[in-house]
Amino acid sequence: MSFLFGLPLLAMVLAGSLEIETVSVEYRGDNGSVPPPYRRSTDIRIDADGSGTLTRLHGYDHSDSSQRFETAFVVSPEQRHQFNQRLQQRGLWDTRWHERENVPVGGPRVSLSFSRGAQKVTLPAFPITRQQEAVDALRAEVLALVPETATAAWQAWEQGKPDSE
Repeated sequence: MSFLFGLPLLAMVLAGSLEIETVSVEYRGDNGSVPPPYRRSTDIRIDADGSGTLTRLHGYDHSDSSQRFETAFVVSPEQRHQFNQRLQQRGLWDTRWHERENVPVGGPRVSLSFSRGAQKVTLPAFPITRQQEAVDALRAEVLALVPETATAAWQAWEQGKPDSE
């Protein structure tokens, strides 16, 4: 009899763990509005299934393949599980994130959003002071998911480019 009562409980636990495993991430960073030779942007996308891409762009023209580096990677189920636990521990889903009142005009900017089912959380590019440390930590969590092989390939590509900065 207890086995029958245990099945619904097990189903709820599994559903909860599956829900937390389905997080997708969009990270976009750039160095601001500058002339094309100096513009640098980095996009990281990680889908809920763990497939990810790292894209680095010099300039503004996304169609110019000579100025764009892109590599695919996979985040393992174990890494995703640990990542999702850290997101929960850092209060991502439960915090009301706030942008500070006076944000800089121009200059570097990082936008970061997380989606889990119908829930989407976008972190402020310029958070209020008391949330800055948490936002920085969440950005670092995303960057840490990019494998060293992808980062090394990106850096090798950067070294092969003329230095316009």
